[in-house]
Amino acid sequence: MTRPGSGFLIGMVVASGLLWSGLMTAAADQPEPQVVLGFQPEVEAGGTIAISAYLVDPAGNPVVGEEIAFAIASSFLNVDGQMEIGSATTDLDGLALLPYAPRIEGDRVIRAQFTGNDVFASAEASETLLVTPGLRLHEEFSPLRTPGANIWMAAGVLIVVWGVFLFICALIWRIAFLGVNGGVGEGVSSGTPHVVTGAEASDD
Repeated sequence: MTRPGSGFLIGMVVASGLLWSGLMTAAADQPEPQVVLGFQPEVEAGGTIAISAYLVDPAGNPVVGEEIAFAIASSFLNVDGQMEIGSATTDLDGLALLPYAPRIEGDRVIRAQFTGNDVFASAEASETLLVTPGLRLHEEFSPLRTPGANIWMAAGVLIVVWGVFLFICALIWRIAFLGVNGGVGEGVSSGTPHVVTGAEASDD
């Protein structure tokens, strides 16, 4: 005995299977285009290159107005993946161009991918770019750095140094001058008490 509603469920399962089979068949029947990736093989870190990707159908004709996504292979915490660096749309020649400025040295695997559409299946291509050491990409400054402050600071230090130097020279000159003219205590009693004798008192 068949339960009520079981036929409906069976029909849904069969329909889903036929639909999935039809989609897979349609995808298998789609022509697969070709992505032709190109760029200069070597660049310095911080330099810029132009990444080109031609999208053509199996007959070699350009596929116009389709988006090409560009990505580089990356690794983070021992997990490998793809990091997108940009996208571009193919022109009348099937060409998609993207400028790229790598900042990390070493071999960089660049991938160009077309995800497909109603007519064509997906396609992709990858090539390796060698990034060599380049110029420093940044310069560190003190967080308290103020434009022109270093000049005024240097001038202030020079003024203080010369001021101290001139003060010492003037002090040395004054000591030498007073020494030549009888010392510091010239014209002033030495401070030693004088005992008056009886003879001196009688003379007075």
